[in-house]
Amino acid sequence: ENRGNAGYGEMANAACGAQGGAIEPERDIVAGKYDQALSECAELLKGYAGLEFLVRVDYEVSPNLHCRPSDHDDCPAYTDAFAYIKRALAGAGVGNVALVYHPTRGWAKQLYPGAEAADWIAFSVFNHDLCLLTPEGKNGGCAAGAHLDQNLANDLEWAAQQGKPILIAEATGQKPSDDSAAGFNDYLSRLWEIVDH
Repeated sequence: ENRGNAGYGEMANAACGAQGGAIEPERDIVAGKYDQALSECAELLKGYAGLEFLVRVDYEVSPNLHCRPSDHDDCPAYTDAFAYIKRALAGAGVGNVALVYHPTRGWAKQLYPGAEAADWIAFSVFNHDLCLLTPEGKNGGCAAGAHLDQNLANDLEWAAQQGKPILIAEATGQKPSDDSAAGFNDYLSRLWEIVDH
């Protein structure tokens, strides 16, 4: 996620995305640039054989950071990199890690790396995802009276059909306009509706 710190350019710069810069890290992974780091990671994970690790291959992935501007139905650079990481860890004999696919709401199907690569599917669930106000205002993906953003609802429905466990990877009540105890309880009750479903 820290693409700028890794020397890939900032996505805030429109020229970076327009020139295909959004997928440079993924291409470098598949080209083997990070094989040494993957090998070191594999050895570290194997050193804790008594533990099971859930590892997100990036978080809140979206077309803005993982696709070329021309990618409309899938993002092959991301899915190839995800599969490469899976093969590298398996090839190194790591048996105590499960890879987690964690897309931004609305993009789960487009960016899915496939059942062979992803062991879990995860989502973030913040105020706006539960149709609560945030400092930015109302979420346009929420119908009047809804408790769940329609993009996230569609993604959860799709994820349930993939035969993978579903994880809430990030959840918190970001300071909404109503930061009272009742407001937080409303957030938690809406979050529980997802878990209970």
